[in-house]
Amino acid sequence: MTDYVATRWYRAPELLLSWKEYTAAVDIWSVGCIFAELLKRKPFLPGADTKNQIELIIDYFGTPTEEEINIVPKEKSRKLLRTFPKRKGKNLEQIFSQASPLAIDLLKKLLTFDPSKRITVEEALCHPYLQALHSEEDEVYNFRISIFLVGGWVVYNFFLIMRKGINFSNLFFEVGGGGNFSKFFFCKK
Repeated sequence: MTDYVATRWYRAPELLLSWKEYTAAVDIWSVGCIFAELLKRKPFLPGADTKNQIELIIDYFGTPTEEEINIVPKEKSRKLLRTFPKRKGKNLEQIFSQASPLAIDLLKKLLTFDPSKRITVEEALCHPYLQALHSEEDEVYNFRISIFLVGGWVVYNFFLIMRKGINFSNLFFEVGGGGNFSKFFFCKK
């Protein structure tokens, strides 16, 4: 990735530290940066370059633990992280003093250094801060439907957007196979 890009302010640490493989967690970080801007009413992490961007992240969230540094694949990036002075991180409750405790909690979970510990999309949508936006009637379901072909079973994954109240058994009979369904983005109350 080129260093001179407008989206640097929204890049997850794993992108800034040149990981070759990354997950959807990079998008969660970006959402966290945008959420912080909405709460603060101005850019949250406006780094001048990649090194400064990493420095801002460390300044706000504290120095990554040795365990977190050790998950970084590139030795050069691990060395860079260790060159920054040890920092505790800032008090986000003071920085975002107008935000509710639930907003701060969600923000911290969106902007977690270790991508494997960062909140997922599903978890974020179920977070209490977003509870007022949740409508069970608008829940989205995904289905795994198995279709039998000569020579054995072949599994095809269909992602059907279905709303509550649809007769699912009719759908399964019509496609000629049994199916397992799981609720997608289901938030238990």
